[in-house]
Amino acid sequence: MPFYLWEREQWVGPYSHQQIQGMLGTKELTPEMPIWEESWSEARLVGEVQEFEDTSSSDALQSEVSVTAEPMDYKYWAFISYSHADKRWADWLHRSLETYRVPTKLIDRQTERDYKVPKRIFPVFRDREELPGSSDLGENINRAIQQSRFLVVICSPRSAASRWVNEEIVTFKALGREGRVLSLIIEGEPNASDKPGLGVPECFPEALRHRVGHNREILPERTEPIAADVRLGKDGRENAKLKLLAGILGVNFDELRQREKQRRRKRALVMSVCVLIAALGVTALVRVIAQQRVEAEKKETQIREQ
Repeated sequence: MPFYLWEREQWVGPYSHQQIQGMLGTKELTPEMPIWEESWSEARLVGEVQEFEDTSSSDALQSEVSVTAEPMDYKYWAFISYSHADKRWADWLHRSLETYRVPTKLIDRQTERDYKVPKRIFPVFRDREELPGSSDLGENINRAIQQSRFLVVICSPRSAASRWVNEEIVTFKALGREGRVLSLIIEGEPNASDKPGLGVPECFPEALRHRVGHNREILPERTEPIAADVRLGKDGRENAKLKLLAGILGVNFDELRQREKQRRRKRALVMSVCVLIAALGVTALVRVIAQQRVEAEKKETQIREQ
């Protein structure tokens, strides 16, 4: 059964037994923290649960920690995190994700992430576009992040310098969903801050470049997010969009791209057939009109001769 931890005045989770063990081992979790399991009648403290003293092998633990459980109450397929200076790209990405029609042969396929491929990736959260009128935007943002399966970060020098973008990444990763962070590079250079002598602006926020502990601490250990790149000479808009879609849908990028090509060829073929039918129709109509004109002229000539 899944476990939930009491943090920041709310229950956060779910976490597996092995994940709780791992957080205890790395000191990300303290014995005094309240914990709740669905079969319990009331919450307990982590230190009161004797079964957590059990340990698993490091290989099994690492395997379990790397998998995020799939709760049933996700409201959003993705949360788009970006600097408002990059609003134009956020508009494009939001529209591209929500309006994409998943190829029919992929729909309802079981993925490795414990959900089936949907018909559409809808809805996608994009801060100000989604928030109701409220004096506590921070609470609404945190709730939306918790209700999102994926985090998509629009990466630029502006987002790399944004405190809010970094905080959104920290919040999402602290939920144990590091493997569900995607990025869209629009400007700047990934990990450029490691080589300041190059004089190239960084595009990855700090929390995107590092692992984040359960206690929201940015750890020294580095991480490399799945990245789509629309910069000149890179993926281009279409392939970048498909990379992000493949990551969210849980399908192979090459398969999605091939199916998209097949769909475009079919669409082009249908359009060609429609154009041909329309052309034949116009040709037939012109012939009918011409024939009617000839017959009308013949009748007019006969009347004059009489």
